[in-house]
Amino acid sequence: MTSKPNGHQLQQKQDCNESSPSSPSSPQPPQVFLGGSCNPTTWRQEIAIPFLEDARISYFNPQVSDWRPELLFAENQAKKVSDLMLL
Repeated sequence: MTSKPNGHQLQQKQDCNESSPSSPSSPQPPQVFLGGSCNPTTWRQEIAIPFLEDARISYFNPQVSDWRPELLFAENQAKKVSDLMLL
């Protein structure tokens, strides 16, 4: 996982935001899945992500600028392992 997510990214920079503020060398499942409708909402980037990063809580952000069906697998996996889903 990585440090700063963007859309479908890991927190170290991938897309479909699974991020974990913890050590990038030790990936862990996201604690929070940031679900719900994607565009044109901004609550993830403006509210949820800054809060989660400050609290060092890992998350998965499915909102991406260029969504494609191949991203469904990563989204479904994140839904299965997340402790909490925000919809």
